[in-house]
Amino acid sequence: MKTTPVHEVMLDESECLSINRILDHLFNGSCHIDIDLLLNESHMLSHELPVRLRRALYDFKMKEVHPGIIIKHSTPVFPAPPTPHELPQAGVRTATRDEALHVIYSSLVGEAFTWNSIQRGNLVNHILPVKEHEDLPMSSGSSKFFDLHTEDAFHPLAGEYLTLLCLRNPNEVPTILSYIGDVDIPQDAKRILFQSIFAVGANLAHDAGSDRTVERLSILFGNQNAPYFRINVNVLNEKYLEGEARGALEAFAEKLRAVAQSVTLRAGDVLFIDNLRVAHARPPYSPSYDGTDRWLKRLYVTESLKKSRGLRATATSRLVEAKKV
Repeated sequence: MKTTPVHEVMLDESECLSINRILDHLFNGSCHIDIDLLLNESHMLSHELPVRLRRALYDFKMKEVHPGIIIKHSTPVFPAPPTPHELPQAGVRTATRDEALHVIYSSLVGEAFTWNSIQRGNLVNHILPVKEHEDLPMSSGSSKFFDLHTEDAFHPLAGEYLTLLCLRNPNEVPTILSYIGDVDIPQDAKRILFQSIFAVGANLAHDAGSDRTVERLSILFGNQNAPYFRINVNVLNEKYLEGEARGALEAFAEKLRAVAQSVTLRAGDVLFIDNLRVAHARPPYSPSYDGTDRWLKRLYVTESLKKSRGLRATATSRLVEAKKV
């Protein structure tokens, strides 16, 4: 089965040194920076990144020919403290060196934002094992297969991009990607999947404040010949479907599984995923809860904050109120 590879960009030593100089100047000897200051400065700082990196991310954004892009660093640009045992509390208003770099990179494709219903509304989400969530199909779980989904598929304002920064992945737990460009969708199925008749569910990570009503959406949207899609195989809501609609959805999910590929992130890697063209998943693994476990950081990125203005308190706020949809 043909799969389109994720594009890799390995930054050389001189490029990493230039990135470190940007961060050194930004932090000025401190370990943390105000997150609002970072958001205000990130676009300007992104123009100082190596040209090769800027070109690669722009091509990824505009050409839509790769499911994702991994930025690799030949020399370290941020440290990795011990993996926490729990998710951060609400109201985190500072960023670490790795988080600042993540936001600056993200500025090359759009604007970082978050939801009031996930990870206590913090801009930076943490992907790490939490003992109490061990048996749940969510990013902080570990013992269950977290099946294919596009991020925030239930919400019409889902970000165009999802980006993961890897601080640590000692057991080389893969990130599974499934690219719609590798899927052959029969015309009859495509006709059905473009209809707004499907109930797309929210993942458990979104708390009870998010809107979990059954709003009917299409699975495919956009261009008929090169469609975007939304799906959450963890919550297919098949009970709302009958006949050919249910069959088309199940067949599409199986085709996505058939073209799935594994990408292993290592410390220092930053992965950008096209959230409108790629579903992702994670296999089960066995954490040790001793500070050495897998630890990624996640940002949601949108090409336009204006489309969510009705759900944000101010023009500069990055917090979208999911429960108001």
